[in-house]
Amino acid sequence: TAVATEVTRATGAESTLTTNLNNEINRAIGNENKLSSFVAETFLPTFLGGLRLWLAPESTTVAASNHLGSLTSWTDMSGNGFTLTGVAGRYPVVHTSGANTINGRRAVTFSTTNMAVTANSQYLFTTTAFTAPFTAIIVGRLTSLTGAGRVFGNGNSGSNWLLGWHSGAMSTFFFQGTTSQYPGVTADLNVQLFEGTSTGSASFLYRNGVQINSVAGLSTNYGVGAPSGVCLGGYGCSVAVTSNGEFSNAIVAEVLIYNSVLTVPQQQAVRTYLRAKYNIW
Repeated sequence: TAVATEVTRATGAESTLTTNLNNEINRAIGNENKLSSFVAETFLPTFLGGLRLWLAPESTTVAASNHLGSLTSWTDMSGNGFTLTGVAGRYPVVHTSGANTINGRRAVTFSTTNMAVTANSQYLFTTTAFTAPFTAIIVGRLTSLTGAGRVFGNGNSGSNWLLGWHSGAMSTFFFQGTTSQYPGVTADLNVQLFEGTSTGSASFLYRNGVQINSVAGLSTNYGVGAPSGVCLGGYGCSVAVTSNGEFSNAIVAEVLIYNSVLTVPQQQAVRTYLRAKYNIW
């Protein structure tokens, strides 16, 4: 309780917040359970201003009888009402235990046969457009390198945006660019924390807390635009499934979008929360 009070008191003063977090983290080193519990109980993404979208496992619903069930919609916990919805026959599945969770926490699995529109590929989407500047964050992983399209894409077929994974690669992004995406590296099946930010004139990409692109002189090929809607599991998602594509076999645990480029202390606070929650070290 005392720690929670200190973190709440520090909200809006990022340097104080980061100091408090780091002090408690240092005390918790060597005890992952204590560290995870501390962060999960004392920090929430809503502590920082400008949160536009927050999808977390706590806002999913499941069939209690078998610990998994179809997810018809994923409730936005930011308070803005940008809930993602699905299409009958293509709903992803929520798991609360077993291999399809992340660090034992509930997660959402998406599956596809061959990434094609004609397959019964699973996805959730909103067509609500976001604007730059922004910070977009996702925690997830691929479950197969066959059917490894997009995991976090745009929700409107008339635009082109992605973060994290694409076409067998990861550590990549394309923010409404002109020609080509950031090249990335060959994808694996490990849990990843990807962050993409844009000031409106320059883009930044981070993997597991480390900046992995060169911002200085960044080619506009990669883009600086915000997502025109959000699709999890593919891209260009809509009720009219013929406009969708590049689906993935993947698990998603959490998604955040802020309407600013987070400051370094703010980034550290969010990363600490997510890395402890999902054991990403």
